[in-house]
Amino acid sequence: MKPGIQKIIQGALFVVCAIPGLLFLLVSTLELFAYFDPMTPVSQNVPNPVVSIAVLVGSSFLMLIGVGKWRQWRYLLVFLAIPIFMGVSFLIPFKDKFSPVLFIGFATFLTYHLARVTDGIRH
Repeated sequence: MKPGIQKIIQGALFVVCAIPGLLFLLVSTLELFAYFDPMTPVSQNVPNPVVSIAVLVGSSFLMLIGVGKWRQWRYLLVFLAIPIFMGVSFLIPFKDKFSPVLFIGFATFLTYHLARVTDGIRH
């Protein structure tokens, strides 16, 4: 396949799979947290946690396809680390609103580099 066409396919996969996968991952994570939050009103339609976890895992696979790491399964840990550390960030008392974002980003960055090292890819 020509390099130009391959780049177009990679870009299309990113737009079609990775971006919606990230949005589904974030929404299903928030719905999962809302289900277990005692402050969530009963009248609010929050899906079953099994559905939220299934969407979370499916969206992680979408993101894996979208970034071109389909055959490298260790990168799935990077995407699954986002909701895990999002939940942990709710338990840590931060002084400002931007610190949880930095915490989640740093934890995801570390998980990514752990996946790279265990995959045998080095700079």
